[in-house]
This record gives sequence, structure tokens and C-alpha cells, in this order.
Amino acid sequence: MAKLTDIVEVCMLEKMLPQGAPSSPVLSNLVLKRLDARMAGLAKKYQATYSRYADDLCFSSNNPDLNHIIPAIDEIIRDTGYKLNHSKTRVIRRAKRQIITGCVVNQELNVPRELRRNLRAQIHNLKQNLISTGELNEDTYQQLQGMVSFFHSVKPQMAVNFRRQLKEIEDLVEVVNQSSTLLSQ
Repeated sequence: MAKLTDIVEVCMLEKMLPQGAPSSPVLSNLVLKRLDARMAGLAKKYQATYSRYADDLCFSSNNPDLNHIIPAIDEIIRDTGYKLNHSKTRVIRRAKRQIITGCVVNQELNVPRELRRNLRAQIHNLKQNLISTGELNEDTYQQLQGMVSFFHSVKPQMAVNFRRQLKEIEDLVEVVNQSSTLLSQ
């Protein structure tokens, strides 16, 4: 039977797990199983809830002394052969906007306002460029589709308007293509 290290090694590229590979979530869960058990035990000690997405660790609690958990987290991470990224380590209190893995999690799950504004602007710019040049930047369009899918996974109702705007772009592409076909005849 293959050892875990053998399986991980087969899936690595230049001694790293490739980002976005279908195997990455499963492998990170297998590799970090021991760390997760220790972190869950530590969280319990601080009356906190532990969760992890890939290599992003999160401890949630109403315990005002939760920030005292960081040295213990650092020790566990070092004991399991990893290194805590202190530049990404933060304690976010209830009164501040709490963003975990790109989502606002304060009262309810949401998409950050800047991301919504950015998506709206990118869709507008793509549409204006299509109108002025008659050409659609396929890469940008696919990226926007991905962002809308992300919005849908976080807040489905919010994605409805963005999906409608992307449909308008698709319809506009069809009109542009029909116009150029008529002009070339």
C-alpha cells in the first residue's frame, strides 16, 4: 500500500502542490489531518471554533482573550513542519469587517463591496469596448463569468443582475457578428 508521502510526491510539481489542481484539496486535507486535530483541540481550550480552507486557518470565538492563542498556533505549526505566515496573521474583532477566504463573514456571508464594484466596472468596460471596437476580449469575459459564479456561490441573489449583464454582452456579440456578416456580403 502506498504511503501518503508517496501519493503527495507524485502530485507535486517542483516540490510544490500546483494551485488549482483537482487533487490539491484532497491532498491538503490528508497532509494536514494531524495539524487539524491539534488545532481543533487548541480551539476547544479557548472556547473557539477552528476551520481551515486549504492553508487558511480560522479561529472564531467570543473569547476576548483569543489573540493569546497565536503563540500556541505558531508552535503547533512549527511542530508539524510548517511555518506561520505572520504577515497574514490577524485578530479581527466583532466591530471590524471580518473577511475569510475572500468573503465577509460578520453577520451573514457576503461578497466585499470593493469586489462588487470592481465586477460591475469590469462588465461595463467590457461592454463599452465591445460597442466601440466590435470585439470581445474572451479571456476577460471568461474571468468575469468565473467571478459571477463565485458571487453565485456566496450570495445567489446578488449574482442574478450580474448574470443578466453578461447575457446582454452575449446578445450584443451576436448582434455585432450578424452586422459584420451583413456588411461583408
